[in-house]
Amino acid sequence: MFIGFVVLAAALVSVLAPKATHALVATLVQVANTPANPVPNRDADSPEHATTVVSSCSVTTGPGPGAGVFCVPYPGSPAGKRLVIEQLEANCSAPKGNNVTQPFIAFYVGGVQTSHNFPMISQGDDSTYVYYTANQPVRYYVDPESQILFSAATTDTTGGTTCSLQVDGYLVIYP
Repeated sequence: MFIGFVVLAAALVSVLAPKATHALVATLVQVANTPANPVPNRDADSPEHATTVVSSCSVTTGPGPGAGVFCVPYPGSPAGKRLVIEQLEANCSAPKGNNVTQPFIAFYVGGVQTSHNFPMISQGDDSTYVYYTANQPVRYYVDPESQILFSAATTDTTGGTTCSLQVDGYLVIYP
């Protein structure tokens, strides 16, 4: 019964005297946000607060069966920073009559190696080569000091397939 009376009284005061209620609450809550002690309020993952990274690699296959391409476009972020990849671009040219298949990138996330396949689309051919390309927005988070590896398989046994990969993104502080 007493609790109901207190709730009713508080409701009546807040309706009949909202300024008094606001003043009472304001005196009970004090926010200490001075220039010397600011409240952090920026997005730590925001590109405008980060270092831009553009990194790439190119490789040509060697001759022989089971050929493929493999390169490291990014040697690793500095300690305490992680790379956020936002764009992935790849190009390959293979001798006419050959294919480039199973392209992927691999890196560490949370201490676990992960890989991401991506589609490469044939752009047609000329009298010598068939051309493949990929260009897609992504959002991949790469652990500090983790390399990015790029690999793809090819049916080319002559050693004439060339591929390149470029990743675009930014570095953010990683706890």
